[in-house]
Amino acid sequence: MVKVLVESPEEFTRASARASVLVNSTPVKDTSVGIKVRVRYAINFLYRNPIVPGVLAFHAQRLEIHKNQPFWALRVQNTGNVDRIVRSYAKLINDTGEVVYSEPSIKAHGFIPNQCRTLQFPTPKISAGNYQMVVVSETDQGERFGVTKAVQWGGD
Repeated sequence: MVKVLVESPEEFTRASARASVLVNSTPVKDTSVGIKVRVRYAINFLYRNPIVPGVLAFHAQRLEIHKNQPFWALRVQNTGNVDRIVRSYAKLINDTGEVVYSEPSIKAHGFIPNQCRTLQFPTPKISAGNYQMVVVSETDQGERFGVTKAVQWGGD
């Protein structure tokens, strides 16, 4: 059990910033008896001064396409100073401009500042060829951002 006590002065009446409590576990190797797993917890508070404007800055880091996997993935980093829940939608467009694939990400992800997350999409059943990939993401606050990239798809 983790208990957190937060106090604020009675005279403080303005809206405050958001805070998150993260509980991280780390496996530890105990060499005296063998391998045992112990869990250690760390509590981190993420504070953003509400007077400083929030900056939404998500950057695509890596595109992962594996032919034999049921998904393909786009790794994204939040370099801004706000936390958001992000849902993404991907489209693949062929050489004639026809949309041949249109799918939402498998699930939405919460992003905190300076965190990378991998957005996964169902693998398309399309023929091999060159495509334009368009991924548009929307946050729980209604902000939108996206990435485009020319990709060569290996096919089925």
